Amino acid sequence: MDIRAEGTYPGTDMRLTLATIAGEASPSFFFPVLPERGYEASPVGRMTALLPDMVWGYGIRTFTCGAHETRFHRSACSLLEQDLDLLEETIETTGTAEGKLTVPLAGPVTCLSHVELSNGHWMWTDAGAVRDLMEQYAEMVAHVINEITHRTGRDVWIVIDETEAQSVFDGSLSGIHIWESMPIPDMRTLLSQWGASGAVAPGRVVLRLPDMTQFPDHTWTRYCDSVIRAKTLRLALPFSLRPTAEQRDTLGELYDQWGTSLELYRYQWRCHASSGALRHSALHKCYTI
Repeated sequence: MDIRAEGTYPGTDMRLTLATIAGEASPSFFFPVLPERGYEASPVGRMTALLPDMVWGYGIRTFTCGAHETRFHRSACSLLEQDLDLLEETIETTGTAEGKLTVPLAGPVTCLSHVELSNGHWMWTDAGAVRDLMEQYAEMVAHVINEITHRTGRDVWIVIDETEAQSVFDGSLSGIHIWESMPIPDMRTLLSQWGASGAVAPGRVVLRLPDMTQFPDHTWTRYCDSVIRAKTLRLALPFSLRPTAEQRDTLGELYDQWGTSLELYRYQWRCHASSGALRHSALHKCYTI
């Protein structure tokens, strides 16, 4: 069993954090997110610096998407570039340029359900915005892999983290008013869009789904079954999931056919004094079986 930690990390000093990871967890090195530095350093905030044509700001309640350059976007881009330079420097100075390097990214559905359009509606409600972001996402994954591989020489893995999109999947996402209905995710379309990112580096892109313990049995089984059958994405499920014996057998058979392994994750929560999107940081402890 391979155990590693990845995700958001407490603190505001990226240099110190990377040095700690290099010293304590070099075989499972990961590029952390430090949300205590501000919204532009949060998992979703960082994505405006990674997605080529997504210029975001921060509004009254959450992230906003617009057509014009914002100070928030410039700050996020500058911060990401500094972080990448520090990552490259740390790996070079610590002699840890071999092995896997995991890069967790906020998933496309997570971004779409946390960023507002100029009219106040979530991006998730606009078919054009969904299409544009999904198309850019796969290109972005390829760019991140190439960029970090070039900088570090390590074997880059991507984690598409959809754990913060649970409200979309369980239907609890609220709109701008109580009468606004939210689009229900179409699994076939979503799988195609996720799969496009997985196809960039088959077997090295992990899809981390939200906690589905409250979902009907057939819902999470359908999601997992479809993802595994596509054979482009690895799958990470929460420890809290309690499948039936039949469901375990089904998933086991699918994994045997593909020849890959299952990842399980659990949260290690740390509370912050800040509110809103920075209320918690979640260090995902992953177990590969």
